[in-house]
Amino acid sequence: LTTPESCCMLLRCSYAAAALLLCCCCAAGELSEYVTGELNVLALDTCADPLAYAELSAVPDWQGLGKRLGKDMGKVAAAVKGLSMADILAFEKSGSIELAGHTLAEGDVKVVRSFKPPEGVSPGEVDAGGDGEVLVVLELAQQDDLVEQGLARELVNRYQKLRKKAGLTVTDAVELYYAAAAADGAAAAAAEDGIPALLTKIVEGQAGYLTE
Repeated sequence: LTTPESCCMLLRCSYAAAALLLCCCCAAGELSEYVTGELNVLALDTCADPLAYAELSAVPDWQGLGKRLGKDMGKVAAAVKGLSMADILAFEKSGSIELAGHTLAEGDVKVVRSFKPPEGVSPGEVDAGGDGEVLVVLELAQQDDLVEQGLARELVNRYQKLRKKAGLTVTDAVELYYAAAAADGAAAAAAEDGIPALLTKIVEGQAGYLTE
């Protein structure tokens, strides 16, 4: 999926209250709808800078080049590994590069993308994985609006289970009431004032979703 025009996609996920970044070439058009639908995300933002979340390195195709270059393979491999990010970007754009007296094409060099946390983001706020060509980044920092949506989905899940337990059909209309459950203990007493307010905030803030 990686090309010289690679970019980053920021996906906002309502259920996990997180954001997902995919460094790939399908940031717009038909595939954006497919990605958001398959991953159940709310929004997709694109980033035109493929290096915003990744560092580039180059690895030679030892098997293919070894047969072709023979004793020169060592010199060429060292030159490939010593390429700067600017050199790698130029190679991706042109499709070839001259190293140690030999011309290398796209199939001779693999460009590897390794995750690089953006400035101001601590390691605990992000996680990433990939195969060297496609990089997926998960932002772990919670966002209040997404937490609300996740809790709203939990409310819907409980409601649907109650309907099923009561033997209701899809066309059966019901009136739904909600209240904070009574509980014992000091912790419950301390949270007693906050729980009803949180429920009201979720129900009012996610009214459109809850009534669908």
